[in-house]
Amino acid sequence: MRTLRLGMTRLLVTAGALILGLGAQATEGEPALTLRWATGSRSYTRSELLGRPDRIRIQIAQDPAYDDKPRTYQAVLFHALWKGVPVSDDALLQFDCLDGFSAPIAKGRLLNASGSASIAYLAVESPEEPWPRNTKGISPGPFYLVWVNPEKSGIQREEWPFQLASFEVKGTLGSSYPAILPDAKAPVSVQRGFQLFVQNCFACHTMNRQGESELGPDLNVPMNVTETWKPAGLAALVRDPQSVRSWPQAKMPAFPIEQLSDADLKLLLEYLRHMAGRKVR
Repeated sequence: MRTLRLGMTRLLVTAGALILGLGAQATEGEPALTLRWATGSRSYTRSELLGRPDRIRIQIAQDPAYDDKPRTYQAVLFHALWKGVPVSDDALLQFDCLDGFSAPIAKGRLLNASGSASIAYLAVESPEEPWPRNTKGISPGPFYLVWVNPEKSGIQREEWPFQLASFEVKGTLGSSYPAILPDAKAPVSVQRGFQLFVQNCFACHTMNRQGESELGPDLNVPMNVTETWKPAGLAALVRDPQSVRSWPQAKMPAFPIEQLSDADLKLLLEYLRHMAGRKVR
């Protein structure tokens, strides 16, 4: 789970993220977003993005990066940036941010172009109109993934990554991170809890030592989080971490009921308990 971001979290910078995020900047002399796939890559500089004829201004009614207040951005349709790039229907697109925050989003969600579901845009910070810092003292620039009609696809706050550096085409979730999968014969409730874990927790926590983030601890090894916390305490930690463990440098955000319902929290904890029996050794 991610700090302040969209109620999300920001992490410690990793060397890999620096290389991914800053390499293009150092080469081009300005911020750039890089797309990578198996046979190639493509980079877009900030000035190139701002100069696109399809750039528009969009209004976000409840911007997670700014305490759900309305914000207006210059942005381009995200799926338009991938024109001509080979991406299979079941692929994941793994984002990396300048601070090290990293997680996958399904291609079907991220590159959707139909108005019947949520549509992703890449917001681009103009040097003439720099974005303000939020209440956490962070600016989402130079690139921020925002959504129009996020409620249509149930977009989670962790799916609004900011300070973006790159996206990379990955395989399916199962092929990329097989150790995070629940048993195929597990109840539907566990399978749903798994999806909630991917949407809300996987950006900051690994599972069975698999995942890209280095912010939060692994939730299953060496001990599963449900083995070290009582149910009420764990639920309280998810709802409001500072009410359970308070310190100035805490990174984990709160997950209020508006973001994660009581029913969904129960399913998430069911998945975590299930994974206690599927530890890697």
